[in-house]
Amino acid sequence: MPRPHIEEPARVLHVDDEPDFAGMVATLLERAEGRFEVTTARSADAGLEHLAENEVDCVVSDYDMPGEDGLAFLERVRSEYGDLPFVPFTGKGSGETASEAVSAGVTDYLQKSGRTDRYELLARRVANAVERRRAERRLESERRRFGKLTEHSTDVIVVVDERLRFSYVSASVEPILGHDPADPVGEEALPYVHPEDRDIARKRLSEGVEHPGTPVSEVRLVNADSGRYVEANEAACELFGLEREALLGRRIEAFAPDDYDVEAAWSEFRAAERERDTFPLVRPDGEVRTVEYAATADVVPGEHLSVLRGVTGRESAGEAGLDGTGD
Repeated sequence: MPRPHIEEPARVLHVDDEPDFAGMVATLLERAEGRFEVTTARSADAGLEHLAENEVDCVVSDYDMPGEDGLAFLERVRSEYGDLPFVPFTGKGSGETASEAVSAGVTDYLQKSGRTDRYELLARRVANAVERRRAERRLESERRRFGKLTEHSTDVIVVVDERLRFSYVSASVEPILGHDPADPVGEEALPYVHPEDRDIARKRLSEGVEHPGTPVSEVRLVNADSGRYVEANEAACELFGLEREALLGRRIEAFAPDDYDVEAAWSEFRAAERERDTFPLVRPDGEVRTVEYAATADVVPGEHLSVLRGVTGRESAGEAGLDGTGD
C-alpha cells in the first residue's frame, strides 16, 4: 500500500476515448495513491453525465477526443462546477496547447508518457490539487463562521498580521470607538492602544504572532442551546483548567457553585438575548475564579457567544473560542 499524499479518499474522474489506456491510468493512479477512487469515461459528454450524478474531487482528461475536445470539456466544467480541479493528461504537448489550457483555467497540465514515474507524478499533482481545494474550502468555511460570530459580538474584535497591522476589524468598532471598520485595516495596531498600554500590548501581540494560539487578553466561548461546549481553543482550556478533549461536551453547570441557579440565569439570558454580568467559575481543581462576561444569544441559530475576562484570581491571558450546536 503506497503512502497516501491526501488525508481523505478522493474521487477522480478520468476521461479518455481509449478504454484500454484509461483503464491502465486508473490502475496506476490507484496504485500510486492508495486513497484514490478512479472512475473512467470515454467522452466529454459521458464525463459531464458522471459529474451531474456523482461527487468528484478532480477531473483528469485527454485533449484529443472525438466530438468535444478536452479544452471545450474544460470550459463546460468551469462553467458548471467552478473551481473543480481539472488536469489535462494528453499526448498533444505543443506550447500552444499548454497556453490555451492555462488560459482556460486548468489546475495543472501533464503530457502522457510510457514511463511509470509519469503516473506517479500525475498522482502527486492530482493529490496536491485536491488537498489545495479542500484547504481553501475549509478556510472559507472558517471565515464565514468567524464573520457570523464577530458580527454579533458587542466587543471590538481584531486580527493583526506579523507586522502588527490590522488585517480585520469587526463592525462593532464603529459604535464603540467611532471608526468605520474598513479604516484601520492595513494600519499599525499600536497607535490605537492607549499610550500606557502600548508596551504590554506590543509584547502580547508579538507573542501571539510568533506562537499562534497564545492567549492575549480575553476568552471567547460559544455554547449551544443544550448548554454544552463543543469547540474550544487554548485560552478557554487554560481558563477552565482542562484539556480540550475534556472540556468539549461539558455543560455550563459543571463549572458553577452548588448554590448558583444556572437554569434561572440561563432563562434570563435567553429572554434578554444580551447580557453582561459576573460569574463564579469553579475549575475542576476546586479553584474559584470570578469572571466578567458579555453574552450574546443566537450569533448563529442555536449558538451563543460569551466573552470572559478574569476579575479575581489569575486572569486568563488570552483569547479563546468554544463552539456548539443544540442537542
